[in-house]
Amino acid sequence: LKASFFPKAVIPKNRTQRYYVMQLIGGENLNTILDYKTLSIDDAVNLGKILLDMSQYLLKYDLVHGDIKPHNIMLEKNDEEIDFKIIDFGNVTEIFSTDTKAGTPSFLSPERFQNEAISESSEIFSIGVTLYLALTGKYPYGEIEPFQSPSFKEAKKPSVFNKNIPDWLDSVILRSIAIDKEHRYSYYSEMNYELKSPQNVKPFFPKNATLIERSPLAFYKGGFIIMIIINMIFL
Repeated sequence: LKASFFPKAVIPKNRTQRYYVMQLIGGENLNTILDYKTLSIDDAVNLGKILLDMSQYLLKYDLVHGDIKPHNIMLEKNDEEIDFKIIDFGNVTEIFSTDTKAGTPSFLSPERFQNEAISESSEIFSIGVTLYLALTGKYPYGEIEPFQSPSFKEAKKPSVFNKNIPDWLDSVILRSIAIDKEHRYSYYSEMNYELKSPQNVKPFFPKNATLIERSPLAFYKGGFIIMIIINMIFL
């Protein structure tokens, strides 16, 4: 599999043993970098696009990466710009596989803990958690240990921890990590489109959001109408 988001790999023509040679990347993995700083908004958005492009590329072969997380993302500076390379293909598996153990607990979607099939939606969840962590330095649902049965509670907006995050990106990330997969992006192309078209992103609200959170204007209009009706009754 050859693409710009993977390190280059070459199989020597006259090898006498089974091996291949992979490009040496002069950089650090994202997890190491997050020990001392978070990504800028532009770099995080670019990372999101690359992870989605990579996922769509693998989908052509009916595959998924299976273990998207900062540990498996290398950063390499090139002419003052950052290049992201996705590494570690030990968990690559067929999409819709139900018997795979691929993934790291803190990045697994809730349905994966119920042994549901790995899918675009569950991979999108891993991408969302990665972006949340890259921008805030925090896990949206806390760090989950192996063999733990986590209970998922609504995540805080990433902008709570990083005031530079715009509203539209808040919504994209929250939709990608929605606990209920019915409220999450179903396809890579959906999330990729919104990352590339911020002006078209609709606000995302959790199921338990109040009316004033969903629509402040409707809340105050409703309150004003109720006050008028009460005043008319008393008059």
